Amino acid sequence: MLNNNLQILYLEDNENDAELIRRYLLMSIEKCIVDIARNEKEFIHQITNVHYDIILADYFLPFYNASEALEQVKRICPGCPFICVSGAIGEEAAVALLKQGAMDYVIKDHLSRLKNAIELAINLSKEQENRKKAEAQIRRMLDEKELMLREVHHRIKNNMSLIISIVELHKDLVIDETSKSILRDMSSRLFNMMMIYDKLYKSVDFTNISSVDYFGDLIHEITHTFNGNSNISYQIIDEELHLDVDSLIYIGLIINEILSNTFKYAFPGYRQGTIHISIRKIAENTGELVIGDDGVGRKTVHSDSDDTGFGTFLINSLVEQIQGHMEISSQNGTEYRITFPVSKKNMYPTFIYLS
Repeated sequence: MLNNNLQILYLEDNENDAELIRRYLLMSIEKCIVDIARNEKEFIHQITNVHYDIILADYFLPFYNASEALEQVKRICPGCPFICVSGAIGEEAAVALLKQGAMDYVIKDHLSRLKNAIELAINLSKEQENRKKAEAQIRRMLDEKELMLREVHHRIKNNMSLIISIVELHKDLVIDETSKSILRDMSSRLFNMMMIYDKLYKSVDFTNISSVDYFGDLIHEITHTFNGNSNISYQIIDEELHLDVDSLIYIGLIINEILSNTFKYAFPGYRQGTIHISIRKIAENTGELVIGDDGVGRKTVHSDSDDTGFGTFLINSLVEQIQGHMEISSQNGTEYRITFPVSKKNMYPTFIYLS
């Protein structure tokens, strides 16, 4: 159904055709207003100064054509529906015009189609306009949500940084080594979680963070915090695993606990040794974390170990949180092998070397 007072512009150099189609439109569409532009100059003047509901155009004019007119419509009054009304237009030219942005084309010998074509073009144009408005509103809402999430992540990071500073201050004040060790462990765990919120604050995707980006920085920080033995060398093989935030936090804490224990107990007396870390995909939806060393070793245990240390308890709890399975072996050192579910996103192998 067409609204009253429809503003129509028709580009046509032939006066007889222009009058014929103007009369047809006035008879077919109630209370419409039809303006005629006979050349490029008049056409540009009209679309610049008058708001039209639809524009009709003959395909061939002297020194001008419908394709050129459509480009000027897209520039001067974008969104206004455009229909080519021509006496003769080849199929190739018609298809090219539709691809360019025209809503339809009507042959002058079949003017009975014109009213329906106009109604369809106007309705389609309104739908497109409404969709663009809805998409713009959704984009605004998403931008506001993203801004709010960034602010939340930034504040959490700053609060955790303050807590870490307080813990570090207490660590420097206590005298006995046991208390210092406990506070150092606590600080490392807090820093691990703070790094996640720092990555989230800087990330373009809040749902997934690159494992290479996060784990590489995390391992560097852990080695800087705990390793006082320059005789230890490392090799890390880290595949690009896109994990959700919860999984990253849990796996990061697992890495923190295992590496801190390794630095504390695997190489006593500044013993020379090697630590290897591997994070990779081993099946369609399964990832594997392996942390091993060639240190003094320990007895072989599994994830149902009855070890009573807090670190072991925390590691077992975190493995359960990611629905993983852990095995620990002591052959030529100690090796932790943990499997866990991952998403189906692609993974690309990356090698990181620590000096």
